Amino acid sequence: SFLASVLIQTMNFFLNLTGCFALACPPNSSYSLCVSSCPETCLGVSGPPGCKDVCVEGCECKPGFILSNDKCVSLKDCGCVDPSGSYHPVSAPSH
Repeated sequence: SFLASVLIQTMNFFLNLTGCFALACPPNSSYSLCVSSCPETCLGVSGPPGCKDVCVEGCECKPGFILSNDKCVSLKDCGCVDPSGSYHPVSAPSH
C-alpha cells in the first residue's frame, strides 16, 4: 500500500541519517527491510525444500552475486555438488 511504502521510505531515510542499521552485512550484500526468506543459492533452488517464501528483514546478495553457503559470490564462483548430493563451495586458491 501507499502508506506502507511511505513508512518504509521514511524508516530508510532515518536509518541512513542516523547510521542505525540493524545488521552489518557481509561483503557483496546489502541490508534491506524486506528480503526473501528463501534466497536463490548456487544450487539454483530457492531455499531448502518446503521453504515458505516470506518478506523478512536482513541481508541480500547484491545484483550479480548469489548465495554460496553464507557468502555472496559471483555466479562463476559457485561450487559444485558431488555424486552424493553434497555442495562444496569454491575454496580460496592455495599458493
